[in-house]
Amino acid sequence: MPPFISWPAGFVIPLPKLTRYLLDPNGSGASKARFFLGHGFTQDEPHVLAHELFQHTTLANFTGVRIVPHGFNMGFHGPIDTPNGAQPCVRSYWHVSSGSAAGEASFVTAYPG
Repeated sequence: MPPFISWPAGFVIPLPKLTRYLLDPNGSGASKARFFLGHGFTQDEPHVLAHELFQHTTLANFTGVRIVPHGFNMGFHGPIDTPNGAQPCVRSYWHVSSGSAAGEASFVTAYPG
C-alpha cells in the first residue's frame, strides 16, 4: 500500500495518520480511534475512512481558513457516512503549505464535532 492516499482535488492523507493515529486505540489518538472504530472503521481498511474524510471536504462543510506558520489550515464540519450506518458530525482540518506549488492539502486531524 502506498505511504499516502490521495484524492483528485489535491487532498492527501499520509497512511500513518489513519493506521497509527485515527484508527489506533493504543496510540496518541486513542479517544479519536475509539470514536472511529466504534462507527465500524478498521485499521485493516484505512481507505474506507480516507474516502469518507475526502467526501467530507465539500463547500457545504467548509468552515474557513486559518493562517498558520508556513501556510494555512482549512476546516470542515459536517456529517460523514460510516460503516455502521450512522452519520455523526465530524470536524476535519487540512494544511496547505506555503511551499506547496500545487496547493496540495495534507490531512491534519479529524474528531467528533
